[in-house]
Amino acid sequence: MAALSEEEKSLKVRLSWEAFYELCDQSVLENYVTPKKIASAVNSSEYAKSFETQLHYNSLKQPGSTEFKKLKKAIDDFRVEFKKRKLLVDKKIKEEIANLNEQIDNLTIQNTQLIHLKRESENEKNETSKSLDKYKKENKELRDQIVQLRKK
Repeated sequence: MAALSEEEKSLKVRLSWEAFYELCDQSVLENYVTPKKIASAVNSSEYAKSFETQLHYNSLKQPGSTEFKKLKKAIDDFRVEFKKRKLLVDKKIKEEIANLNEQIDNLTIQNTQLIHLKRESENEKNETSKSLDKYKKENKELRDQIVQLRKK
């Protein structure tokens, strides 16, 4: 970039930093801060028409000037920080999933126990009902016998 005018060079640096910050804001779930995307954003700006040459992403990957070296360091720092943040989020999500799976297992066990208790209760109810019907029948037979004995 030595052949560039100071004005064009400073404009490319400023636009690169603006693109960097904009891409940082967009990088929530995925890292959009790459030299290619920054160069693309700079080259698609309205000022790019006035450039003698477009900004090549290699100028950001292997910078020669101090300004672009600072930007490369910022890109590298962001990449490291993004990976840490993503690992932390992934770890938290995995922990939450594990906790939810444990809750599902516990609720499944409780549900199975409740179904078992319900069946036992239904069986007891049926047995009690049968016993009650049997006792009612016996009671009726005994009453009929008593009535027969009284008639004699």
